[in-house]
Amino acid sequence: MTEIPRPMSRRRFLAIVGGAGGAAGIAGLVGWRAIASADGTSVAVGAGEGVLAVEVESGFVGAAGWRGDLLTLRPADGPNGGMLLRAELSGVEHQVETPDGFAGRCVGVVGNTVAVCGHRVIETGRTTFETGTDYQALIVDAGPVSELLMGQPVLPQVSGYTYVLVERFASVVTSPDLETWEHFDLPLIDDRGGSFGAVLSRSAVLAADHYAIAEVPDSVFETALINLAGAARGQVTLAREPIPIHHGSLWGGADDGTSDLVIVSDQDGIRAYDSQTRISFSIDDGSELLGVNVTQTGLNVTVATVTGEREVRLYRNGAHAATTQLADDDLVQHRIAPDITIAAPHGQYSLVPNSQIARPEHA
Repeated sequence: MTEIPRPMSRRRFLAIVGGAGGAAGIAGLVGWRAIASADGTSVAVGAGEGVLAVEVESGFVGAAGWRGDLLTLRPADGPNGGMLLRAELSGVEHQVETPDGFAGRCVGVVGNTVAVCGHRVIETGRTTFETGTDYQALIVDAGPVSELLMGQPVLPQVSGYTYVLVERFASVVTSPDLETWEHFDLPLIDDRGGSFGAVLSRSAVLAADHYAIAEVPDSVFETALINLAGAARGQVTLAREPIPIHHGSLWGGADDGTSDLVIVSDQDGIRAYDSQTRISFSIDDGSELLGVNVTQTGLNVTVATVTGEREVRLYRNGAHAATTQLADDDLVQHRIAPDITIAAPHGQYSLVPNSQIARPEHA
């Protein structure tokens, strides 16, 4: 391999996961609020049966509820790298068996299937440019300017170069028990590249950045929506029509209490689509999306404005209904699945940092 996937995000999150009673016991996480304590640590207080707040160690990039426990996806320690899933309530860590070049961006659970998704970096070709004629030998024949060229403080050094073609393809590893793992690379269409960025557990769908050129991660032209059931067998089956993207990328996924949301960000702004491809909210004023949470009154969409203020915008039926300011010490909540909401000081950021595919504004 010629490129090692970059390390995963190490940010501090507070995860709120449904207890053994499951998602039905926490319908919409109504009644919860997250606060930041005086010493800067994260604290959650809430009300309602079957709801559990878990403060987890920093360093995870995705979370999912599984058999009454909370799984967090983390980089594995040690020289061999890789990833692991930590069961936060039991404290047990499960190594994720991944192939070379695999970079995980998200995790989700559908039924008994645990899916760790992202992309795989694959070397697909090499071109060698051999060393050419020495520079000094060339300038001998440069005529009147030969003496001038020879007087340069530093003469260029001629050397060969090998160009390595590195491409990225959507990839997933799945397990029914966190012990045995299967891996599938999934060329989305016509062998173009891609990277899964969200697991939509309610509808059992994987959302992917789809690259026009597998070598160029910022060539995203659409978000492809793939059935997890097919992906877990190595098959690509579209769940519904792709979402066009114009100079942008997939922001991530969310849950509005009744439907998965696919959120994209491009030159036209930020838009969230439900499972019927209806727009749940849109942001076109240059604000940065931080998190999405469902309440009894609608969708609370937290943003950072172009002037640096943080505000919560309430949306009902796709329309902006109200705006309130968010205090500097308030945590931003983002509901990533029917049974999980995370809260963090700066919201739901990218899962793969320091990469062109990480943040929409860099795409």
